[in-house]
Amino acid sequence: MNHKYLWLFFVILLASFSTRSQVVSSYRWKNRVLMVMSEDPGSTLVKQQMTLFAGQSEELDERKLIVLQVFPTHYLMGSDNFVRRENNELYFEYKTKEIPFEVILIGLDGGLKFQRNKIILPSDLYAIIDAMPMRRAERN
Repeated sequence: MNHKYLWLFFVILLASFSTRSQVVSSYRWKNRVLMVMSEDPGSTLVKQQMTLFAGQSEELDERKLIVLQVFPTHYLMGSDNFVRRENNELYFEYKTKEIPFEVILIGLDGGLKFQRNKIILPSDLYAIIDAMPMRRAERN
């Protein structure tokens, strides 16, 4: 009888891993993903961060970088013209609970590459990306 419960536990665990971050996994090997996260869609920090990326589409495209604003109930995709998607998966998977604002970079391989609880200048983010082995290979 105990084996049935153990088996059920593993099935549930595996199912949760297979559904983890479908949004991020859809970009794997195609794009890097920058998530600007807050529990408050009206966050001043989110607005300030996004203002820094406004008009940066050429630099973002060059680095295969998608920018998402992530909130508890939805996310917005884009750096200038935003597309809204109803989804809370990203927020609850990646957001650190105690921190009101975060910037998280996911690499082409789907791995966490950078995480910070302060605004980042685009030039600093680009330097981080440009130093990555895959990015250096892209430039050659």
